[in-house]
Amino acid sequence: MNILGKKLKLKVIKIDDIGVFLKSKYYFNNILLPQRYVPLNVKIEDYIDVFIYKDAEDRIIATSLKPYIEIGKFAFLKVKEVNKIGAFLDWGLPKDLFLPFSEQKEKVVVNKIYLVYAYIDSKSDRITASSKIDKFLVSQKNELTLNEKVEILIYEETKIGLKVIVNNKFKGIIYKNEIFREVNLGQKTSGYIKKIRENDGKLDITLLKNGFEGIDSLSKRIINKLKTHKGELKLSDNSDPELIYDILGMSKKKFKKSIGVLYKSGKIIIKKNKIVLV
Repeated sequence: MNILGKKLKLKVIKIDDIGVFLKSKYYFNNILLPQRYVPLNVKIEDYIDVFIYKDAEDRIIATSLKPYIEIGKFAFLKVKEVNKIGAFLDWGLPKDLFLPFSEQKEKVVVNKIYLVYAYIDSKSDRITASSKIDKFLVSQKNELTLNEKVEILIYEETKIGLKVIVNNKFKGIIYKNEIFREVNLGQKTSGYIKKIRENDGKLDITLLKNGFEGIDSLSKRIINKLKTHKGELKLSDNSDPELIYDILGMSKKKFKKSIGVLYKSGKIIIKKNKIVLV
C-alpha cells in the first residue's frame, strides 16, 4: 500500500532531538515526525495519528496537522500562488499542494477557491491536485438503491439545480424543486437517492427522506396539529403572524417554509385560507 497522502496511526519506535521516528508495515524506512508536531509526554511504543506527505526536500515525512484534503477525496481549496509551472493550493500543510496547468479545468486565479481532487501523480510520485473532476467520477452501477442515505458534496449551481458528488464517487443532482432548506456550494451534508437514471447511471438526490421520519421538527408539529384538528387548520400564507404563533408556536417565515416542504412531499394541500392533511 502506498502510504503517501494517507492518515495513519503509527507506532513510535525512536525518540530524537529532531522529533520521533514512526514505523509503518507498508514502508521500509522509519518516518520522521518533526519535533514541533510531537505530542507532549510521548513514549516509545505509543501510537500517534499522523498524515504522510513529502516535505520541501521530497522526503517522506509525517505531520499531526490535519490537511483539508486526502488522496482520493474532493475539496474546495484556495489558490495561494500561480507561476510558470502551475498553481499551488492551501491545504493546511507547510508545503502547498501542486495543481499543474494540465490538470486545470479553467485557468485558476490567486485567492479564488476551486473544487479539486487529490491523487498520486504516477510520474513524480507526489500528491497532486486536479480540477478536472469529471474524470474521477463514475456512473452508478448497482452499488446504490432507491431511498438509500448518502453523503453529498455540493459543488456547482446550474439552471435546473445543484450538482453534487455522491459518496465521494458518483455524479448526482438536486433539482430546484427538491431544495427545501438553505444549502451552500462546498457544503457537505446527507441526502437520499430519489432516482437512478438507467441511461447514464447518474443520480437524482433529495434532501428529504421519503415518509414521515424525513420531515423536520417544525413540519412534524404542523402534521400533529392537523391530526388533532380533524385534518384541517385555518392558516395560510396570508394569516396574521401572531395567529400562526399562537396556534403553532413558530414564526410566519418558518410556517411558510414548513408548509412548502409538506406540500412538495405530498402530505398536505394548501388552499386559499387553510391547509388540509392528505
